[in-house]
Amino acid sequence: MVSVMIADNNTELCNIIERYLTFQPELEVLGSVYNGLDAVRMVREQRPDLLILDIGLPLLDGLGVLDALKGELPKVLVITAFSKEEIIQAALNKGASYCLIKPFYLSVLEEQLRAIIAKEEQVVMDTNLVGIHLEDNFVLNQIENFLNEIGIRSNLKGYEYLRDILYLTSKNRALLVDGLTKNLYPNLAKRFNTSPESVEAAIRGALNSAWNENEKGFVAVFPKSIKRECPTNAHFIILARNEVLKRLQQI
Repeated sequence: MVSVMIADNNTELCNIIERYLTFQPELEVLGSVYNGLDAVRMVREQRPDLLILDIGLPLLDGLGVLDALKGELPKVLVITAFSKEEIIQAALNKGASYCLIKPFYLSVLEEQLRAIIAKEEQVVMDTNLVGIHLEDNFVLNQIENFLNEIGIRSNLKGYEYLRDILYLTSKNRALLVDGLTKNLYPNLAKRFNTSPESVEAAIRGALNSAWNENEKGFVAVFPKSIKRECPTNAHFIILARNEVLKRLQQI
């Protein structure tokens, strides 16, 4: 298992990266910090195998973190909104293995993490991804709007699980193909410190509650697929994922 730590002052981005990497085999997320001083402290305390490091950290910027940890650096993937070559080159000179320009696709981030892990040394910079927008917050907003429309209440734990499952499967269909019980439920359980059975039961409860309160809403969204009874977890997740993707393509 390869341990990963994230240091970025954007808490939403940290949460998104954490959520995504939690579902990647052989990657263990130790947590996130939001300033450079905490990054130095946590690297020394937890000794991650790999650090995802933002250049624009407060209190101590990413370059300062690299300087402070000289001689005790894990492998480092720098993420930065600064596309100036001199800044990127400075990070590489100070020990970073790779520089990825924001914004980026999560799949590209994962790919470069695995490339760094697989190789003893990889000093490169990627400026070709400037202008590629993942817009993860927008995708999450669309999923939340859909769940609210269906009538799944946001105060339910099953709502959180469904939101994460729909987000992840919208990004990576293979997660859905691999099956809920094999991949998604266990990883969600790990993330939320519970059991796969509790995840499944919470989703079941959220769906039953929404069906009882808003049966017509379900049928209106899925008139050809849902008729007289509440769908199973798997059936709903497949239908919901397809519906979310369809709505995103129409925007």
